[in-house]
Formats: sequence, C-alpha cells, structure tokens
Amino acid sequence: AIIFLTGHASLDSAIAAVKADAVDYLLKPVSVRDLAAAVARSLERRAQAGRLRAQRAASERFLEVGVVTLDRLRRKATVTGLGTLGDISAELTVTETALLIHFMDHPGIGLSCAELAQVALGYYMGDREASAILRPHISRLRKKIEPDPSHPCLITTNPPRCYIFNPHPTLPDS
Repeated sequence: AIIFLTGHASLDSAIAAVKADAVDYLLKPVSVRDLAAAVARSLERRAQAGRLRAQRAASERFLEVGVVTLDRLRRKATVTGLGTLGDISAELTVTETALLIHFMDHPGIGLSCAELAQVALGYYMGDREASAILRPHISRLRKKIEPDPSHPCLITTNPPRCYIFNPHPTLPDS
C-alpha cells in the first residue's frame, strides 16, 4: 500500500497519487497519530477489498449488459455486436474494472464523478476534485472499449460533470 506524504499539496500531486494507486494522501507535517490512522485505514481497505473479491468470486463471474460483457475474474471486457467494426476485447486495471461494473450496474443513469470516485477509488471528495482525478481513468477505459474513443458512444459525458453508460450505442454509418 502506498501512502503519499507531501509538503506541497496540489492537484497534480493528488492526481499522481491516484495514478500510483495510493491509499492515502497526507500533507506534511503529519502527526504520528494521523499517520497511524492512515495505515489503519489502509489495512482496513485491504481487508475490505479481500472480502469484496471473495464475494465477487462467489457471485456470477460474467456481467453482460447490452453489447458489453465483463469477465470479473480476469478483468477482461468484450464489446460485441458493433457490425462491421468487429469485436473489441481489452484487459482492464482494477480501477477500470470497478468503474465499468458500476456503469454496467446503472445503465442509462447519469453518475456523478464524486459517486464514481467513491465506488472505484474508495475516496470521498467533491465533484470538481473527483472529475480531475477520474478523467484519466475514464479516458483509458474509453480507449480500451470504445469503437472510436474520440467520439465515445458507450460512456458519454453529460454536463454538469457526469457520465452515462449506454449499453446499446448507435454507431455512425461507415
């Protein structure tokens, strides 16, 4: 587990911490008590993640919604039924898998960045900060599963700052 300690907190350093899969982000100087609490939270998250993995392993391995199928065990997404574009298959990170599962559990519903950050990263934060932190994760997920990531049709952005999963996208004619 990674716990970031910084004397110069900034949005860039917070994003770097998320990209490094840090479990906590503390501003120096930090008390021993606060550091011990961060370690305790980290250990609890690890235990909780283990319990969730066990629950998911016991539940259905494959999640299928519309054109997207997710193998939860292998963290592999497959997009089929795209006509002449062919199928797309991609290996996902833990964060991308958590995001996709939440999207697939809520098709057609606008999900706020704060909600997605809490579900996928375990962080409670405001929409503005969550948007900046989630943007690279959503971008990488789109690059892996979208037929044309520059014009997303599966995961679309809907102002103000929310994302919608469309399991039955309408593709432009080729």
